[in-house]
Amino acid sequence: MTAQRKPYTINPLNPPGRPKGYSPPPNRKITHEQDGWAWDSRKIDRKLKRTDNPDECWAWLGSVSPGGNLMGAYKNNKPQMTQVNRLLAMQEFNCSLIGQQVRMTCGNHRCSNPHHFRIEPIVKAKNV
Repeated sequence: MTAQRKPYTINPLNPPGRPKGYSPPPNRKITHEQDGWAWDSRKIDRKLKRTDNPDECWAWLGSVSPGGNLMGAYKNNKPQMTQVNRLLAMQEFNCSLIGQQVRMTCGNHRCSNPHHFRIEPIVKAKNV
């Protein structure tokens, strides 16, 4: 007894005979763009548990890596992972964060409340 093959289906995102360098048309909904970054704030809002009290932490319900909160975004039209707090700070304060980092004043690594953000310059360690 031989195993039956699955019927061949054509994937519209990867058609046979596609030209070299083919990429499917982007299906993104962009609501904010700044400094080469682009993101959909509605995606962030779905993964954020906001409260009315500005003193309380807003829980991030999305994916988390050991390095911090992660979120899908686009930089120069390419998918890129970045900290959601960085995107929220650019959106909330409408400022450029080039050469700066976002720190939390509350110490909660899952907090994404812009009232708890502190923006600092990035300090590079000197080689000794």
